[in-house]
Amino acid sequence: MCGLSGLLLGLPPSRLSFLTFAQSLHAWVVEGGFCFAGGAQTFTDALVEAIVRSGGELMLGTAVAEISVSDGRVAGVVLDDGVRLQADRVVSNADAMRTFETLVGTDHLPSRFMRKLGRLRAAPSAVALCAATGFDFAAAGAAETVLMSGWDLDASYSDTMGGNPGAVVMRIPSLVDPSLAPGGEHVAVVIGFVGAEPKRRWEDETEHWRDALLAAADSTFPGFRDGVTHAEVLTPASYQRMSLTAGGATYGWEPSPAGAGSGRPAPRSPLPGLYLAGAWTQPGGCFLRSTLSGVFTSRLAMLDSGIGDPHAGFSHESLPALG
Repeated sequence: MCGLSGLLLGLPPSRLSFLTFAQSLHAWVVEGGFCFAGGAQTFTDALVEAIVRSGGELMLGTAVAEISVSDGRVAGVVLDDGVRLQADRVVSNADAMRTFETLVGTDHLPSRFMRKLGRLRAAPSAVALCAATGFDFAAAGAAETVLMSGWDLDASYSDTMGGNPGAVVMRIPSLVDPSLAPGGEHVAVVIGFVGAEPKRRWEDETEHWRDALLAAADSTFPGFRDGVTHAEVLTPASYQRMSLTAGGATYGWEPSPAGAGSGRPAPRSPLPGLYLAGAWTQPGGCFLRSTLSGVFTSRLAMLDSGIGDPHAGFSHESLPALG
């Protein structure tokens, strides 16, 4: 079923932007998926190395309390310890509403822009079971899988939203990269999308979701549950804590027709000097789009600062020639 790939984006096909769905389907079916050797952390490490090598500084565990504004444009940021850093260009990859309502303040932004922002809906969050298991996925012929309770994708999606996993995504990265697990074992992640509800007490539901996701995986791969040697559950509260997004929204704005592509706020914000990057701006959520957003936004900020060639493309010696 082609529609199954839509569930990887957190919405049933009936609610997805067709453009977003088509791009995702093309990427999976035509180009094929990919993963980073050694895990996604290797990509982050490479970015950090590039920043440091270029003279930048990475400040971990340092929160921004305010994006300061002076004379109608960005003037820098204020850290939570009161330290002020002056800058005439600031890029925020934080939750868009947090960026504009809390860090900047709506008094500095056009009311029309804020009304449009207020009409967008945040993407769902997720509950994820992260497990180590001795189950032999290779012998079972397993691959990245969408586990369904029936043929009606909307009904299965609604079941999961209601707390009974009817549509979940199962990822087994160690099938592609055996270095991620000891010999004879695998790592697997079973993901169900749920509502991004900031005030919900997810700690009271952890055990329910652990058992429910184990059961969902075991129904497709009998013996999976018995082979589990370690399991942890991430809830929307976990995602909210790690990403500081309200409710732990997974993809920024939901990838519906209203929240996809140009429906999202542009990377160059209405406040001069303030730029957006990541899942809350164009082109959209998910790993690849968020990464491309960083490329596009950094280039915009550089061009606005008089750095770089406005006519240069993204060609690189490692990429094949176009045409």
